[in-house]
Amino acid sequence: KQWYQRRVRVCYDTLTGDAAKWKSCIEENTDYSGADISGGQSYGFATEWDCMGWCINTANCQSITHQPNNGHCWLKHKPYGDNKRTNVANLTSISLACMQSAN
Repeated sequence: KQWYQRRVRVCYDTLTGDAAKWKSCIEENTDYSGADISGGQSYGFATEWDCMGWCINTANCQSITHQPNNGHCWLKHKPYGDNKRTNVANLTSISLACMQSAN
């Protein structure tokens, strides 16, 4: 029940809040490597927000990494994967923990 309430809050805040509120949570050129959810990799997600929508609706998903050039989306069971790598071209990552704490 608690994971559901957190995700509903993120959905509500995302739909009703100021888009600038979430800007600090979008980490471009960043890979949250490791901590992939089994079966949580897919192609066909046009944006990182589409990928995050899948995460919000997947139990235990805490973050995503999205590859915009091919629509690849990886769901993660840890807030920042096993290892947060920066300066990785063409990857965007978002953590639910960040979105829940953004003001």
